[in-house]
Amino acid sequence: MERRRVSRIDIIVGVVAVGIGLVLVMLFFLLRKPGGHVIVSIDGREVASYALSDTVDVIVQDLARESSNTPDNSGESGNHDVSVHTGRNRLVIRDGEARIEEADCPDKLCVHQGGISHTNESIVCLPHRVSIRIAGESEETAPDAVAK
Repeated sequence: MERRRVSRIDIIVGVVAVGIGLVLVMLFFLLRKPGGHVIVSIDGREVASYALSDTVDVIVQDLARESSNTPDNSGESGNHDVSVHTGRNRLVIRDGEARIEEADCPDKLCVHQGGISHTNESIVCLPHRVSIRIAGESEETAPDAVAK
């Protein structure tokens, strides 16, 4: 069996690849922006929003029930189409970090994901259709594009 020697070109290509990888990882960590708000959604509908600086301990599904019983701008009460699933997710916001502390879903991936604190990070519980997202200090409401 013939052994192939490592040439200078192989070493140079390897060093360049590792260097590019390190630069990309450093850019990823340096360009992250700290979050300002935690947005809680069920079935794609926002049910609550909290400042990341707050201390909160809440059951997410209770937020959906409360939001479906509060009057909207039309003055009607209880007419929101929010399906509240039988599951339970406990959201805790503390020390500038949001996390799901407890869940009764089968895989508990949302619990194992840990805490989030930077803009555009999220925790999703697919069995319960819950998503927790970190937004910046001010959510931009400007349109993405304008067509003529």
